Amino acid sequence: MNDDLWMMAQQTRSLQVLRADVGLVWTDSASQDLNGRYFDHHHTVSEAMQDALAQRQHSEELAENELAYAAESGKEAEARAMRVQQLVHAVDQDIELAIDEYGQYVTYEGRADATSREAENLIRLVNQLQ
Repeated sequence: MNDDLWMMAQQTRSLQVLRADVGLVWTDSASQDLNGRYFDHHHTVSEAMQDALAQRQHSEELAENELAYAAESGKEAEARAMRVQQLVHAVDQDIELAIDEYGQYVTYEGRADATSREAENLIRLVNQLQ
């Protein structure tokens, strides 16, 4: 698009130079009519169009940069999501292990309580025999 903008600017400049050169000689009412109807308007419209195209090009470049940034951000988000999934899986495994160990704790506590009561009973029995 840079080439197109440059070419349009060159053609507009060439037309304006030609108008200036011819305007020194071509000063009748017909030339004034043509200038008023077409050439003056062309100059105004051409400048506005060039400005609009330059703005469009700038906007497209910004959009391309933003799209690239969004794509990179998406890749980073995917990588982080995968890491979070790995951590969640590790936490799930730790929870399963903790539940298993809690079950063992409950079993061992129950055995320890039973053994403790049995020992107390045996101590009472021994104390009664003495």
